[in-house]
Amino acid sequence: MLYAEIRFAPQFHTQKDMDQEQVVQAAIKGLQEGLAKTQLFKANLILCCMRAADNQAENLETARLAHKYLSKGEAGVVAVDLAGAEGIFPTVNFSAEFDYANELGVPFPLHAGEAAGAESVEQALNFGASRIGHGVRSIQSEVVMRKLIGSRTPLEMCPCSNLKTKTVQHLQDYPLRAFLERGVVATLNSDNMTVSQTDVRNEFQLLEADYQLTKEEAQQLLFNAIEAAFLSKQDKKALLSEIQQRYPTLL
Repeated sequence: MLYAEIRFAPQFHTQKDMDQEQVVQAAIKGLQEGLAKTQLFKANLILCCMRAADNQAENLETARLAHKYLSKGEAGVVAVDLAGAEGIFPTVNFSAEFDYANELGVPFPLHAGEAAGAESVEQALNFGASRIGHGVRSIQSEVVMRKLIGSRTPLEMCPCSNLKTKTVQHLQDYPLRAFLERGVVATLNSDNMTVSQTDVRNEFQLLEADYQLTKEEAQQLLFNAIEAAFLSKQDKKALLSEIQQRYPTLL
């Protein structure tokens, strides 16, 4: 691994009289210290708003903090996300959070097209989502597919997670290959590692063994990941160069 974007929800960590800002400060400090010790890879944070019935104030505070600590380098905050049960709490219920993030100029990926249908992906795109978490059901709508292709909005796809949650019943039904063939910017991700019990390396190994992922498809997934990263053009170019140096046989 050369680069990671690590998600967490600050509002879930406000125990012992800590507020969200103190949580974010602690996370940034811990990430910076950890990266300085290992020097093996680079990473940034994505702050998660959560889908719930009565937490708009907490979500708006998360978005505010994402803006306050927005980083142009590394070991900082690069985006604000909306995670949680999309089937119970539809994306459209959180327009205030998106409007606020847009107003602040904070990039935001949105979970959509996992528990809910392709229409949830279209809603997320209309809200201005920078990336789509999962997006599996996008394949059910040609309109949504064309929007994804035209906008080059990346999909954060998570095969192990989607199998465990029964978003797809069988790996052979997974639409990753169809997305790549159509030119959708699909990427490979681990989702919540504590739930999925996986990492990105395992996701690639799973697809190679049971999905017959080709070398060309693996290459495209890496290129897509670089394109999708919340990094400057200069940092993306440097990341691609490092991948080419470390893995010349793959690229």
